[in-house]
Amino acid sequence: MPKAEQTEIPGTETPRIKAIENAADRYNEAKEAFQQASDTVQKQKDKLLEVCQANVDDMPVNGEGDRVYKYDGLLVVLSDKANVKVKRAPEPDDE
Repeated sequence: MPKAEQTEIPGTETPRIKAIENAADRYNEAKEAFQQASDTVQKQKDKLLEVCQANVDDMPVNGEGDRVYKYDGLLVVLSDKANVKVKRAPEPDDE
């Protein structure tokens, strides 16, 4: 049998602190938006992985044996045909 929720004694109620409630509400909204964004990011990563795997034969191999595709300052790295990363491409050294 679940425990009954404890009630507060009249006159000893916890005071409402609107600043805490407002900050908690904003935090919770941001957390929910972040979760939705995380789900979207994962779906897009899965699609990118699928496209990379479909075009693996056209992607050059780097020194570590990963397939790579460079464009517009970004580098797509397909490693072990099971993971894909996108990062800023290193700037070429001008020496």
